[in-house]
Formats: sequence, structure tokens, C-alpha cells
Amino acid sequence: MESFDSVAEFLPPSAVLLGLSLLPVERSAGEMLGLDAHAEFLTIGGAPGGIDKLLKMLTKSLSDFDSYLDVRDVVVPISLALNCLRCIAPRFRRLPSVPHRTLSAEQVLLGQDKQFIDLHWMKCSGFRKTVDSKHFESLFLGADFASLADGFVRVNWKISTKIDALKLSENVQWELSSYQSAAHRDKWRAIEKGDVRHGVTKASGAVQIRSKLEDSVASETHLEKHIDGWVMVWMAGKVAEASGKTIFKVYELMVGSKPERKSFSSKIKTVNRRLLIEK
Repeated sequence: MESFDSVAEFLPPSAVLLGLSLLPVERSAGEMLGLDAHAEFLTIGGAPGGIDKLLKMLTKSLSDFDSYLDVRDVVVPISLALNCLRCIAPRFRRLPSVPHRTLSAEQVLLGQDKQFIDLHWMKCSGFRKTVDSKHFESLFLGADFASLADGFVRVNWKISTKIDALKLSENVQWELSSYQSAAHRDKWRAIEKGDVRHGVTKASGAVQIRSKLEDSVASETHLEKHIDGWVMVWMAGKVAEASGKTIFKVYELMVGSKPERKSFSSKIKTVNRRLLIEK
């Protein structure tokens, strides 16, 4: 296990190192915090209907790009603005995944940006634990968060080592996109895609639940517009079971606003009833 105090080589703030190749970028994620783009997106998000606008911009950027570098100057500032507004935890923003091995320089950069977004979300959420490393101990406690976080994401430690250094509980990991244990990642994958082995579904995930809900409205096509919301309610329930958070809190983390309890409870009953019909 890596020592938390034996910091590996840092990459230059404006570059990602991969073997002997260097991928230059204009600025680190931490440097983006002080830019006009971040302030602009923060202003948009704070206006009525602004969160929906930010999400549409983020979704559009992530749905159509050839290179991450083409959309980075939009994706990162919007993500940081959402963090400041405490809207939609990073786990639920559908940021691109990063392979575990044989990374390109661009994928390394994406991975570092996702780590920074996680750290910034934690900071904005009031996370105030000391980090188990003399170099980064005050990461969440001082005024130099951006520079320390930039350094932390570039340290050549395994994600599991960083999770230990950050002292992350399972509960907190449910909000994050990058900092999650292997076991935690498997739980999330099962919620999203189900537990399917050798063509046999051991446990349903959101993919299978969507199919069941679609079947349940086959003769009520006017209800098809509700299926996306029903799937979100089901996923919130599964995350609540695994995390210990209330389903109301999980749903808020997923969509960015508090659900009205009476109507949300009615949605839960509707989903359960329709899934029971299909069993």
C-alpha cells in the first residue's frame, strides 16, 4: 500500500503526463474556479429555471463530442457551478467513464477532472475532515483548496488509497463519481444494469425495470411520459437501501430539488404497484 506521505511525481498544472507524451491544456480544473465561465454558469444556474438550462447544456456537450478537450471548457465549469449550487451529486450527472487500464492522455485528464469535481462537491457540501497526508492534510480546511485539490488529483496513488486518505465513508461515496471502492462500484453497476450472469438475470437493474414499466403501460400509452420519472424513483429507492440515506434525500441528490413529500410518496406507490403487476 502506498504511503500517504510519499507523494509521487506531480504533473505540471497545465499538462497530463503519459509515458513520454505530454498533453498540454490551458488550465487545470482548480484554475477554472476563478474564470468568467464558471461565474457565468453560476449566474445562469441561480436564475429561475437555471438548473434545467445547465443540465441541458451539460447533456448536449456530453452527447456529441469527438475529443474530451473539445467540451472540457464547458463540462468542468458547469460541473463546478452545479457543485456550488449543491444541485445533483456528481454520481448522477452521467459524466463519461474512465477505463481502469491503458489510459490515453485524454482519459487521464478526464479522470483527474472527475476527481477534482468530486473533491469540490465535498468541499461545497461541508466536508471538513483532515486528509491522511502531511502534504494535503488541510485540503478541505484552508483557503488554498483549489491548488491542493489540483495536486491531490495528480498524485499517482490508486483510487482505493485516495479513498483511505480522504477517510470517505460509504455514505459519502454514493454521491461521488470517481472516489468509490470496487465493491461500491459493483453495487452501482447492479442498480443501473442489473445482475446478469450467463444470460440469466439474478437481480433487476434500471434497464430491466424500465422494460417492465413500459410493459405495464402498453394499453395506457398516455402514461409513457412518466416512465423516466418512475425509473428515477426506483433507482432512488435502491440507492437509499444501500446507503442508509432516505429515499427523499437520494432523489434530491439525483434531480437537484427537494420532492414534495405527498406527491413523491404517491409516485413510489405507483411504481411499486406497476412492478407488482408485471411480476
